[in-house]
Amino acid sequence: MLKRKFAKWFISLTDGWNKEFHQQIEHRVIAEYQTMLAQRPNPENVSLDEMEASTREMRAFYYVRMSNTATLLLALASLGITVVALIVAAASLWVSMRTGHS
Repeated sequence: MLKRKFAKWFISLTDGWNKEFHQQIEHRVIAEYQTMLAQRPNPENVSLDEMEASTREMRAFYYVRMSNTATLLLALASLGITVVALIVAAASLWVSMRTGHS
């Protein structure tokens, strides 16, 4: 029961962020595709299949890029927390050694 409540809470918390990320990625894909299409000699002769394939590839690229960025940010945050914890532990040890407590 607790797992279910936690899962619902987590989904509720992250749903808005996920929608915003998705909308921003879609916006970038559409803008980039329009730029790419405008550079073609005959943009009106693009088939729907070709258009769909191109946008699918662009979406996949942006989603992978976003996942990699999120992973790097998480790793940096973890590193920062670890460094702070190390400094606090070292300071505590140093104070303990100077005062003679063990």
